[in-house]
Amino acid sequence: MNREFGIQHPVFDIMKNSAKLNTTAKKWITQHCGRYALFDEPMALHTTFRVGGPAEVYIEPPTLDNLKTILSWLIQNNLPYWVIGTGSNLLVKDNGVQGVVISLKRCYQCSIELLKRKKYAILNVASGVRLQTLCQFAIKHGLRGLNFALGIPGTVGGGIMMNAGANGKSMGGVLESITVHFPREGRIGKAPVQIQKMKIPKSQLKTDYRHFSVFNVQCSTRPVIIESSLRLHYEKPSRLKKEAMEILKIRRLNQPIKSLSAGCFFKNPTGAHKNAVGTAGKLIDLAGLKGKRIGDALVSHRHANFIINTHTASASDILALKNLIQESVFKRFGVTLEPEVEIIG
Repeated sequence: MNREFGIQHPVFDIMKNSAKLNTTAKKWITQHCGRYALFDEPMALHTTFRVGGPAEVYIEPPTLDNLKTILSWLIQNNLPYWVIGTGSNLLVKDNGVQGVVISLKRCYQCSIELLKRKKYAILNVASGVRLQTLCQFAIKHGLRGLNFALGIPGTVGGGIMMNAGANGKSMGGVLESITVHFPREGRIGKAPVQIQKMKIPKSQLKTDYRHFSVFNVQCSTRPVIIESSLRLHYEKPSRLKKEAMEILKIRRLNQPIKSLSAGCFFKNPTGAHKNAVGTAGKLIDLAGLKGKRIGDALVSHRHANFIINTHTASASDILALKNLIQESVFKRFGVTLEPEVEIIG
């Protein structure tokens, strides 16, 4: 039957009823991934928060073919996995992650391809490309539409999966299509799971605030975005550079960009609360929480919607501060803040 699957963050849901990795599984991973697989790897080394316990296995597939092989085997054996980018919108708990964490930041096939049309240009971008690399590419080639993303960390794939944005603009506004890997339905017996490639047009994509979903695709597990096509318009590079300098200047003044964080921690209120109460940062500030500290986790003095790791914070410190913020804001304003950061483990 047709399903709708939503992709809300740069991390996919754990597969249900999954088996734990055993010696045979670890041997297969070693044989097929070699030096690109690390066992009991601290996730603190792979998240911008610089916190998090070990992943049972952490893999950076070097090619898309290698990624397909890994996904097929994991699904075949009903093993848990997550797919991430650079770990910029992610908090891993102190006890770590069972199963396999796959990072796409090494998969650079196709990288950035520029296709010029008369009135616009199309960029085909590999998911592992850093969002800032893409923004600079667009500026250099005189393409308008991505300057809003300047200063947003992470990869293009992660940015699309969470529909990253700023100042009322988002990745969904420039997205034309995505290309995904997902398991083919109808597998018989113990036959290997076939990972197929599909390009999904904009008409089948739905983007809301910090949410991305795809309609009418037969898929029992969530797919992996491997490439995206973006539509941009022509502009003088000099104008784009000037605009970019202003955007980055404002970010430096208003956000703790040099601190260890996962970006904005909470989503802004939506629906009935959207215009009545303001942004998440404003609510946290009005609740008197700027500078609030638990352990080495701190609510930023510069922007209240940033929780920062000041030195050696644990995930437990950050979660305790998150809970305090939610409780305080709800008690004062009756608004429940929903985390934008994905929490796993």
